[in-house]
Parts: sequence; structure tokens; C-alpha cells
Amino acid sequence: MPESTAPKPQNPTHKKLPLLIYFHGGGFCIETAFSPTYHNYLNSLAAEANAVIVSVDYRRAPEYPLPIAYDDSWTAIKWAASPSERGGDEVWLNDYVDWDEEPIGKEGSNIMGKALTDNRWLFVCPSSSGSDDPLVNPVKDPNFSKLGCEKVLVCVAEKDLLRDRGWYYKEELENSGWWGGAVEIMEGKTMCSICLILLVKMLRPCSRGWLLS
Repeated sequence: MPESTAPKPQNPTHKKLPLLIYFHGGGFCIETAFSPTYHNYLNSLAAEANAVIVSVDYRRAPEYPLPIAYDDSWTAIKWAASPSERGGDEVWLNDYVDWDEEPIGKEGSNIMGKALTDNRWLFVCPSSSGSDDPLVNPVKDPNFSKLGCEKVLVCVAEKDLLRDRGWYYKEELENSGWWGGAVEIMEGKTMCSICLILLVKMLRPCSRGWLLS
């Protein structure tokens, strides 16, 4: 991915496109991202798929033996998936790529964890629009601020992949104009949300919400 010397483009229509990150072939020792075989193909693919494509020009053997190509490729993925960390240097990428499903909390720095969460969600709900579906991210529900209870207790696990989403839910509910009263959060010192099963067993309903016994 060499630095671009072309004028930085504008996107007056504000149309956002999906992002494809491509790694060329060649056994890690021949070909580059600029080889006609790959470059011409990706130009056609971008036009047909209406997508933004980042073609990674990783370093090759024998001058740069493996795992250097792997490291370069992983660096490219993190670079492309974290536009905010670039400080807006790549205007063309920030301007054209659809970043609507923004990472929540530490998801931006835990790409593998976010990918696992996203893939697991699509596995159990294949008809979903993605990780911003209100079924998994209720903050996106247009009726979110109309939640029909007066008190909310959010339970999360310290090392769970979904921890930051729990905190995000709490903070967004507090800022949503919700008519209810208190929003509290309980964070357990555990690896996963199995603690929620134990907490639910300790909770008992009351006339205005749930009480922890």
C-alpha cells in the first residue's frame, strides 16, 4: 500500500461502499499488488461489485522471508479497519467506505474478537443485517428510549467479548431521554457471561423492576 500522490477525491453523493481487502498470490516470492494479473482483475471487480478494494503490497521472499508477509498483511488489515487511528490521512478511504457498523468500546482494537462476535451472530441469525441489527444492538432500535420499565440492571463479565456492548447499552440508555429512573451495571470478574445465569437466579421481580436478592 504505497502512499498516494493523487489528489484526494471527494464524495459529493455521500454514497458509502463495502470494503474488500485483497492479498495477491505468488507464493510470497513473486508478483506484487501492481502486477497486471491482479491489478486489472481488481479494477473490474471494484466496478462490478461497487466496492472499495485495498490491495496489499506485502514484502516478499527471499529478501523478506516469512513471516514478514504475514505481519505486513495483518498490519494492513488493522490499518484498513481502524480509520479513526489514521487521523484522517487517507481521506479517500474514510470518505467512501461504509463504516456504519462502528466498533463499540475495545472492539476497534480487538479485530479478531469482533470478527468472532459478528460471525457468531450471523450464524445464529443468518437473515440479520449485521451487528447493528436491533436484535443484537438494541441501541439502534428507533423505540430504544421508550423502554417500558423504570429501572434497568445491566450485567456484564469483565473478560467477555460483549462486555463493552453492555457498557455501551447502559451509557446510551442514560443519554437517550429514557423516561425511567436508574440504570445500574454489575461487572463480574469472570471470563464470560455465564455469570448472567447465576445473577438471574438471584434476581427476583418486584412491581417496578428487578431486585437482587
